[in-house]
Amino acid sequence: EELRAWANEWPAKEPIPRNKTIDYKPEDIIGENGDYAVLRTCPAECAAQLRICEKNFAADHAQLLEQECWFRDLSPQEWCQNVGVIADEAGIAVDAIKA
Repeated sequence: EELRAWANEWPAKEPIPRNKTIDYKPEDIIGENGDYAVLRTCPAECAAQLRICEKNFAADHAQLLEQECWFRDLSPQEWCQNVGVIADEAGIAVDAIKA
């Protein structure tokens, strides 16, 4: 439960609105189908939401192994490292997604 709470923390220090739709520039589209678009760069609100998804991916992976005796010995940052997710909380992860 602690790991899931960590995964769902809003990753940006500045207030970023949580929107169901994301405003982006047409020139940033790499590919799209009717409902989804892959973007070259990402607005801040999109980057923050994507960061939550990344952290939940790490938490999901960890929970697959929660019956292992060493499960509690690993920090959220170590779980991130195990699945290739940026582990920092200094805003670098969100900035990397936006770039």
